[in-house]
Amino acid sequence: MLKERCGEMKKIFVCFAILTFLFCGSAYATPANIKLNPPVYEGSNIVIKGELASKNKETVSLISYKKGGRANNPNDVVSVIERPSNDDGKFSFTFTMQDEKGASINGDYVVRVMAKDNARSEVEFSYLCEDTRNEVLNTLDKISSKTQFSEFINNSLYENIFIVAGVDFGKYKGMSSQNQTKVLDMFYENCNFKTIKEKEFVFRMNYAIGIIMYNSETTIEKCNDILKNINPKFDDKIDYNTILASGEQKLISELNQKMFSEKPYLSIETFSKRFIDSYGLYNINNSKPANIQANLEKYKVNLAYINLSEYVTYINAPDKTLVNDKIIISLKSKAANSVSELMAVLKKATDNASDKPTHGGGNGGGGGGGGHYENVNQPKPEEPLPDPNIIKFNDISDVGWAKESIEKLTGLGVISGYDDKTFKPNNYITREEFTKMVVVAGGYDISEGKCDFVDVDLKGWSTKYIVTAKQKGIINGISETQFAPNENILRQDMAVIVARCAKLLNKTIVENGSVTISDMDEVDEYAKESVEYLVRMGILSGDEVGNFKPKDSLTRAECAKVVYSLIDTDK
Repeated sequence: MLKERCGEMKKIFVCFAILTFLFCGSAYATPANIKLNPPVYEGSNIVIKGELASKNKETVSLISYKKGGRANNPNDVVSVIERPSNDDGKFSFTFTMQDEKGASINGDYVVRVMAKDNARSEVEFSYLCEDTRNEVLNTLDKISSKTQFSEFINNSLYENIFIVAGVDFGKYKGMSSQNQTKVLDMFYENCNFKTIKEKEFVFRMNYAIGIIMYNSETTIEKCNDILKNINPKFDDKIDYNTILASGEQKLISELNQKMFSEKPYLSIETFSKRFIDSYGLYNINNSKPANIQANLEKYKVNLAYINLSEYVTYINAPDKTLVNDKIIISLKSKAANSVSELMAVLKKATDNASDKPTHGGGNGGGGGGGGHYENVNQPKPEEPLPDPNIIKFNDISDVGWAKESIEKLTGLGVISGYDDKTFKPNNYITREEFTKMVVVAGGYDISEGKCDFVDVDLKGWSTKYIVTAKQKGIINGISETQFAPNENILRQDMAVIVARCAKLLNKTIVENGSVTISDMDEVDEYAKESVEYLVRMGILSGDEVGNFKPKDSLTRAECAKVVYSLIDTDK
């Protein structure tokens, strides 16, 4: 009796203190709003979370009392709590719906939250104790058919229990009978009614309701709003709403597009897997060379490829650096849209890196006078040359600025050396040779289609690369019918082709305002925009006096430098 009396006196005192704070603390202040989230049920507890409009650390008070009663009447009050918010104004209260004797008190209630400056907000809720809720939910283990499950969900006696547990029953009741049936069918599939608990029951019902609503919408904007309510998870730390809060617009846009493109979803599991795969693949597709291996390792469990043969072979590959470079090039050319596509990329990169190709013979050409480094009379080797760690060119010491690019591209099979271990960096490069380089470097799928240029040998080694480049919009030719494959490529023509490739590869522009081209007036009109674009990208610059020399032919060393800058994702 004494304990009950003390509890009542304490409640009266705290109620008086809080009401004094509310009505007398800031008589001249402007009222502010407090954002309150719907109550969350955790066993016999109620959790209320919210955020102050000030977004500052302040004292926050909570009173819960009977609906229809008064907050200043101790007989109506259930809980009184006062505590500081977090530094950002967010707060959380947990209280038990029990009387002084510890008995649960089912009924309808109001929660009022208050702060300084007369800020207040209220939310109503109904409470049914956990034992009462479980008495109903425990009958699920007797369900053995969809018909029985439908009768269970649509039993009006249970409706309030579902609402109290957290099911968005208002949205379910607002659906057509056809969509209600789809919700129940989706819930029923792959559900173990023998072991299901309240938390899983609420999750599956709300997920199914959200997915059917998502399937029914025809615009991506409305689907995005529904996605916020569904809030699919990648793992315990990352969900859709935390991604929205991050502000990563490119990631958010791609997730929305990927999810929308796969409608309609027929199961909860398919919807969840699509979200998980889309998030993981986005991060892998956008990896840099330095972290591609770490990202593949990071997402192997979530994307469920940890035991797939392609990944196991990749993990055991002896030359990871070369394999990773090939993976990066392939993903920049065409992003993997599924785990199976990603595994195909890994397999191709691993297989190509394990090959033991040899030099193609017949490479001819002179020095700066315009010789070609590939013999157009001979078929070109399909396989890349050996890794540059094995082959060392003996004539590139004078072009140190291009040494890394030459060796990297040779190892990737983009450019070839000569049998005598020379590279001939000052030789010029032809239009067909340059076209092959950008197609291979870009990792584009090779097309064997019809060639529209009359001056290209239909059986020539370069035809498929020219056809591929034309289909991709990388090249146009010198006219509608001519390509001039054997002419040396001019530096300004190189700029036009590389600029188109950069846009296809979604290269990020880095404003390089410190670089200017002194002889821009010598660049033909059709190439000026491309030259300026590549200067801004940091791919092109002038010589020591700032000249670009647009009408000069491109050397092999210059070509290697530009093409490697194009595909180097660290730049």
